[in-house]
Amino acid sequence: MRLLDSMPAVVMACSLTMIQMTASAVDTSGSGSTYAESEAKDSLAAARGAIVRRNWNVALRELESVVQREPKNADAHNLLAYSLRNTGNYKRAQTHYEEALKLDPNHRGAHEYYGELYLKLNQPDNARKHLLELERICGRNCPEYKDLEAALANYSKTKK
Repeated sequence: MRLLDSMPAVVMACSLTMIQMTASAVDTSGSGSTYAESEAKDSLAAARGAIVRRNWNVALRELESVVQREPKNADAHNLLAYSLRNTGNYKRAQTHYEEALKLDPNHRGAHEYYGELYLKLNQPDNARKHLLELERICGRNCPEYKDLEAALANYSKTKK
């Protein structure tokens, strides 16, 4: 009997969820954002979650979708490159880091991760160029600078 007693509440919850989903699919804010942009934001959020879980296949699928819908999204190119780098696809990663930096030359994450890619490719001098760019952009105390600096220091220790 308990299940039957709670059925109206379940039906109401499902109905409210459907109304919320429908309302969020239509932009009434006047911001000019479209359903496709909303989908891209959802895909980007899903990709970030997949990256945290190191689920590269899901991240790649979601990010490819975002880049296809929003080719001028520097964050999407950067995260796609990061995911590609973590699957060993360095050549494609490099292409997307370059695109992210073409779209936003001051993209701190792209400079950090591109520098880390150069370390994977045994090109520390190129990584140092990105470290210098980070210093110019945000100084020596920003997290991206510190992370790349630490990666360079670790690289130097392991290559001696």
